[in-house]
Amino acid sequence: MKKYRFLLLIFLITAFSTYAQNSKSYYLKGRSQLLLEKDSIAASYFTMAIALKPDFENAYRYRAEARSHLDNYDGAYDDYSKSIKLDPKNPELFYERGELSSMYAKYDEAITDYNKAIVLNPKYALAYNAKGDAEFELNDYHKSIADNTRATELKPILSDAYYYMGFAEYELKDFNTAILDYDKSIKYSFLDSLCFYNRANALDSIQQYEKALKDFTTALTYSTQYFDAFFGRGFTEIKLAKYDSAIRDFNIVIVDDSTNSEAFYYRGLAEYNEKKYSSAISDISAAIKLNPNMHGAFLERGAAKHFIEDNTGACEDLKKAFQFGIPEAKADMDKWCK
Repeated sequence: MKKYRFLLLIFLITAFSTYAQNSKSYYLKGRSQLLLEKDSIAASYFTMAIALKPDFENAYRYRAEARSHLDNYDGAYDDYSKSIKLDPKNPELFYERGELSSMYAKYDEAITDYNKAIVLNPKYALAYNAKGDAEFELNDYHKSIADNTRATELKPILSDAYYYMGFAEYELKDFNTAILDYDKSIKYSFLDSLCFYNRANALDSIQQYEKALKDFTTALTYSTQYFDAFFGRGFTEIKLAKYDSAIRDFNIVIVDDSTNSEAFYYRGLAEYNEKKYSSAISDISAAIKLNPNMHGAFLERGAAKHFIEDNTGACEDLKKAFQFGIPEAKADMDKWCK
């Protein structure tokens, strides 16, 4: 009888070891497929690992990652929650579930998880950074700056934190501080078109037009299809009286989006300053057609019509501009519309 009990014990130990080994094997296969970005296959392997070992915390964790790549938010969130239940003291799990929620613009839920991660690890720089980013998306700019500042105190080379600080400061019209933080973001390798583009806008706002122009151009070296940067550069070129260059940039914007009323308007403005009055009238007319509420455009079109000796049309436009509340139209009316 003792012999049979001993054999049964050996069998159970062997069986348990085999199941554990098989679950680990499936888990490792899942991790391998995840690295190869074969997310559906990876999720299947993690599921098999969990079937053999229902308390396999890492299998839930990485199945959550695979499911997030497969755009399965509910499944991923549920897996992170199961992983957290098995390992409730792990701040990384709360951080990762927060990142999942942020990815789906569920920022309040994300902030709740980032806070839990920070409670578990008060020096978790990435959690402060991610929380600050989520707060920015909720337009809570002061909190965003505070949390990203804390992130940089903990990790001074965290370029993304400086980037979002600059973004929030720009929204608060603190342009000089925004430029300093964009400088740090670029210094610590956050080198992409958006960072240079945003710094260019801040520089433009404090009338450092040549520096802004340089940053818009740098942004376009990172992304030649960044049409906002072409627009921004064209806008700055007008301020620098580089009208031909501005016209070329607005040409590119309009080819991409023929419904962009502002691009037509500013191209028309550049043409007006180049004394290409007929082209200016055509572009400003297109802008007005696309956006009839662009009241200031009537002033420039009226002036352009005057210079091609269409005084009737000029006075009609100037009168409309004045009626729409553009006071500058009065002086031109007094000169040309007697």
